[in-house]
Order: sequence, then C-alpha cells, then structure tokens
Amino acid sequence: MWVRDGPLVSCFSANGRSGCPATVTPRLPPPAAGRASLRDVDWSGSGRGRYALASGQVGSGVTGVDVVLPDGRSVQATVGNGWWAAWWPGEETADVRIVAR
Repeated sequence: MWVRDGPLVSCFSANGRSGCPATVTPRLPPPAAGRASLRDVDWSGSGRGRYALASGQVGSGVTGVDVVLPDGRSVQATVGNGWWAAWWPGEETADVRIVAR
C-alpha cells in the first residue's frame, strides 16, 4: 500500500476491472496504538461479479486486521504503511466489524 499526504481515495482492482469511488475521505489522525479504524466500506460490480470492499487506518503495533462479516465469516485484510484494505465476494457491507491484531 502506498499513501501520500492528503485525502484518501480508495481504489480497488479485481477480475481485470478497477475503479475508484467518487467520494474522497479527508485524512484523520491515526487510531490509538493497538487499534484499527474503519474509514470506508462499499460494494461494486454486478451480478456474480459483485464484491464488497473496506479500508481504514491502523495504530502503531497493529500487524493485522480481520473484517468480520454479519454471518461470522472473517476476511483477512492487507496491512501496510498505517492503512488496511480488504475485499470479499458479494455485497455484504452492513454491520461489518473490524478486529485489530
């Protein structure tokens, strides 16, 4: 993950397609040590190609983030440079929970 100073624009690529949402998230201070924050959650694609995506920031000492979906499945996020990002098949975005490791 590579992040410059300034606002956050989340872009994802999957199945040969890529895109960036129209919204821009202002940069906020990082979470406290050992914690993670959820900054953005959305879905994209159509039909069987739908996927959900989420991203956020991590505080110092966080080496991993799990995104727990409402049905109990867990998605392991990619973590780097104070940020995390994850995606999963489908459009399940409501009531996701994040767990910092």
